[in-house]
Amino acid sequence: GAEKNTKNAAGGNMFNKSMKYLSLLLLSVVLSSCLIKSENPLGNKASSFVDENLMGVWRSKQKDEINYLVVLKRDDGYFQFVYFSSSFKDGVNYLGYVTVLDGEHYLNLRELEVVSEKPAISDYYALARYTMKKKNELEIIFFNEEFFKEAITGGLIKGTTEPVMITDTTENLVKFVKNQKSEKFYLDKEVLVFKRIK
Repeated sequence: GAEKNTKNAAGGNMFNKSMKYLSLLLLSVVLSSCLIKSENPLGNKASSFVDENLMGVWRSKQKDEINYLVVLKRDDGYFQFVYFSSSFKDGVNYLGYVTVLDGEHYLNLRELEVVSEKPAISDYYALARYTMKKKNELEIIFFNEEFFKEAITGGLIKGTTEPVMITDTTENLVKFVKNQKSEKFYLDKEVLVFKRIK
């Protein structure tokens, strides 16, 4: 009986562990699917802006789903973003920094991929813009995938369309974003709104 229980416990632990990583992977896929990916960042780390207002614990309610975002500043100057749903014990990790272009704030994020016990940093950047209201409300605004797909197809910027991956240089990417006179074209309608809870 004891041997059977031990086997069942071991099997249960393996199942729970597998489900944990699967859950994290699914959460990562959901979030990453909203982010435009680029081989190069939207600005260099050396000229990045350290926005300490980002640091803290944030809560977002999207329909019936409650999500949390914890932002920490690391000793190496990077921010660490931990994004997780209330139904998961662990979260999806990103390392990133802030680029300011014409007064607007952008995130250059690299995912710490939790598909094994030893996380590996992604070789691409995920890009988004953010705004803050009175230091207590954070809006993360995604780039419009269809807009960038058309821009790549039309030769306005280098990249691939399936999936969308910008392969152009940082310099050209900055010029392209700065030249977008209307936010409604290059920014997505989907916005993540977080309220500060700490």
